Amino acid sequence: MFKADKEAFRPPTAQAMRQVRIVKPPDAGVIPDDYFIKFGKQPNKSPRHDATEVKPDPEPSVIVEGGFDGELFSKPVPASGLVQPKVFDKLLETWRDHFDFKEADKRIRVAILDTGIDLDHEDWLQPRAVRFEDGKPVPASGEPRQIDRIRNKMNFCGGSETNVQDIDGHGTQVASIILRLAPRAEVDIARVCVGSRIGGSSADRCPQPSAVAKAIDWAISNRVSIINMSFGYKWFNKDVREALSRARHNNIVVFAAMSNGGIFEPASWPAREAEYAIGIHSCDNDGKRSGFTAPPAPDNPNFMVVGENIVTHRPKAKGGGFKLDDGTSFATPVAASMAALILAFVEQKICKMERRRAQELVVLEDLYGHRMALLLKSISTLDDPRYLLIHPKLLWKDCRAGESKEQCRSRAWDVIKKALEP
Repeated sequence: MFKADKEAFRPPTAQAMRQVRIVKPPDAGVIPDDYFIKFGKQPNKSPRHDATEVKPDPEPSVIVEGGFDGELFSKPVPASGLVQPKVFDKLLETWRDHFDFKEADKRIRVAILDTGIDLDHEDWLQPRAVRFEDGKPVPASGEPRQIDRIRNKMNFCGGSETNVQDIDGHGTQVASIILRLAPRAEVDIARVCVGSRIGGSSADRCPQPSAVAKAIDWAISNRVSIINMSFGYKWFNKDVREALSRARHNNIVVFAAMSNGGIFEPASWPAREAEYAIGIHSCDNDGKRSGFTAPPAPDNPNFMVVGENIVTHRPKAKGGGFKLDDGTSFATPVAASMAALILAFVEQKICKMERRRAQELVVLEDLYGHRMALLLKSISTLDDPRYLLIHPKLLWKDCRAGESKEQCRSRAWDVIKKALEP
């Protein structure tokens, strides 16, 4: 273990997780051997949002292992060009066939805790892509620009609180998936780590728990419905766990990456702890679990969605344009987008009557919390006995050919009510 005043780091391990040891000598006394596993730091005071400078809290003597996984799984674009996974196509078909979104309908807000976002990417100036032709995105017709769907932004890494510029690319990639797959969702950007311009094993690619906890509280204050955390830790952290508990009590659904450790490493925290987050594994385009998928976590649904050959946005700091990646980091926002679509459907004005009838039988607000996992479980398939594959047709996977839009809408509400039954 290296010792340093601020940070020390090690090369990537076989489980493809960035790991960093942050070690500072205690002021006095001896720290027990089990401190590093059992305890985190004491809760921080709530951050001031009127300040123009954000100073990161000093970290205690604690080992933090975890981080992002995507960079290790980047791949070259094939000669045939960019083609998004067929699951993306099916999700976009689900939006087209079963939604009646109106401008007055509620927008679902998703907070993305990551390396920030490249606000200068040229693609943000047009609507989301529905497909790619000749390596270029084909934008949706009649929809708002993606840049107009990027709302609140906050930096928790020190320096100006407004600086969320992404030099790493990971956060930009994650945001691009949600903006594409959840067509009318809005995103809030919380920069919880700086990342690395050149990739590799930099300690900056491990989000510090104090920053993550503050970002969760910030997301709560913004009244988001969903939080996306495409990262995880080897051990739990007390500050983050308490913040996640507050998120749950405020009816916020949290999605977290299960890790890319393969069969030799357990799933990351908090994804493996179902009380605090919905953990997401990766599968291929045909629903078969990825080779880097972690073992199933005990007492957990172990959801899977596609996390291979994902077309994402590359920040200008790394050349701009688009790239292909694999990883649970990119499966997680796919699942978060699915949840955003479900919540958007429930909130449509055209569903006013169905909402009223459902509320006589169940508590719809539970969808914004612990019952979302039950609903996702009800629309999943069990191709692998240890993992649940979330179906891209969502609430409409059992709709039959020839049924009207009204019949399919009624069938979707039956699925919702059954999942929320006491």
